[in-house]
Amino acid sequence: MWLACDLHAHTVHSDGSLGVAELAAASVRARLDVLAVTDHNTVSHHTSLPALASRYGVTLIAGQEVTTDRGHANAFGDVG
Repeated sequence: MWLACDLHAHTVHSDGSLGVAELAAASVRARLDVLAVTDHNTVSHHTSLPALASRYGVTLIAGQEVTTDRGHANAFGDVG
């Protein structure tokens, strides 16, 4: 089984142009099964993901793009 996924997306919680709900809706329009929301250096978007995943019928993965002056990397999972 194949899943359509985007594992790197940003919202207005960092440098994206869409709110979390708008991004979830856009992912459904793009026919994604899974979207990881990986805003820069924040987890402020994590609390809204479960309800929005249910509302839009898409799997939303909590993530964070850890960005430093030496580079960046995505980390996945809710840190609570």
